[in-house]
Amino acid sequence: MTTVCIDGFNLALQQGSGIATYARNLLVDLNAIGYETQVLYGPKGKIGDNDALNEAILVDSERSGKPPKRASRYLRTMAATVGVSAHFIPRTGRVIWPEDGAAQPPAASFWSSRDLFRTSHRAFQRYGTTSRLHFTGAPKPDIIHWTTPLPLHAAGSVNICTIHDLIPLRLPHSTSDDKKSFYDLFKKSAGTSDHIITVSETTRNDVISSLGVPEDKVTNVYQSVSIPQHALGMSDFELSRNLFEVFGLKWKDYFIHYGNIEPKKNLGRLFESFSQAETARTLVIVGGKGWLRENEISLMQQVVSLESPLAKRVIYLEYLPLITLVGLVRGARATLFPSLYEGFGLPIVESMALGTAVLTSNFGAPKEIASSAAALVNPLSVGSIKLGIEALDRDNNLLRRLEHDGRKRALQFSPEHTQARLKEVYQRLHG
Repeated sequence: MTTVCIDGFNLALQQGSGIATYARNLLVDLNAIGYETQVLYGPKGKIGDNDALNEAILVDSERSGKPPKRASRYLRTMAATVGVSAHFIPRTGRVIWPEDGAAQPPAASFWSSRDLFRTSHRAFQRYGTTSRLHFTGAPKPDIIHWTTPLPLHAAGSVNICTIHDLIPLRLPHSTSDDKKSFYDLFKKSAGTSDHIITVSETTRNDVISSLGVPEDKVTNVYQSVSIPQHALGMSDFELSRNLFEVFGLKWKDYFIHYGNIEPKKNLGRLFESFSQAETARTLVIVGGKGWLRENEISLMQQVVSLESPLAKRVIYLEYLPLITLVGLVRGARATLFPSLYEGFGLPIVESMALGTAVLTSNFGAPKEIASSAAALVNPLSVGSIKLGIEALDRDNNLLRRLEHDGRKRALQFSPEHTQARLKEVYQRLHG
């Protein structure tokens, strides 16, 4: 059986990320196609001969182990310019993984290389080198799929890399990272990979034009979107009662915006639009801390501090378990997502799949993904967003149409569709 290993760079995060969701769905898709899947971790802790202990270190990879001393860190960084080794770790079944965040990935086995991702990044930043990865303790994977560009290359395996977006190059004011370092890493990764996968035609075109990658080396397979069954346990009636008891919210009587709070999400302009819109409904904002969030939430914080009538219609929640978030999206009248730039726009499809109407941007990937199944607005215009909110607030016929069309549109991003596209790329590279 062909083995495929993906990196666990984002899978180890305690609160997850969009790329972590992508990585989990990718594993599900690869398992369904018929590949044996593995995950490569880079924990702080040192791996030994005890398989159960090794797996426990992976579960707690960000905390298990002392940070290396300066001399040790320097030597590891130097060594990474020559190469790094990953050690095989079987799945023991004796370790209890968390249910959310860094949950157990649906993979048959694991690889571990101590402090791999930090060390390889330091080597790249200091010396401009990509670390060659070697596998020990079991046969190397046939294919390694990097879920985001990393300064690593698996020797003797087919290397595939997913590029989700080029936001620092396309919307530079929205991120605080070093733009040249970003460009150098993505350019290098694109050059050393055997093939590039993107999650939208928008990103595919950006990769070709901005990184100079040949067209035949980049394939858009879109992104597989599925809602875990355990998150859909409650009936509409039960969920309606729960939402009111926990949050004081009525079924389909509030708007929701969710995702990391960062400039590209356009939350500042969305809140300004909501504050001007003629609506009595509540706005629920669910967002973790992202890049440069202060400017995005400053108006909201000022309004809330005044304890005005508008402030009573705003609920801000920083982080929620998946089941709670899914329930809030299901119960919302509409998801408001007027993003300035996306590689895909996961909340668009998730909301559609849950039967919730969507308002999103009229250009770029959001328009590509939503097509005609969402209320499209100019994300740069407070007036346009305001009119979109008011239309969704008043027009029940529009709402029903978007709910219906959204469910149909979400099917285009079902696991089955993505699996067919992935299989074609994989078979072309590794028959």
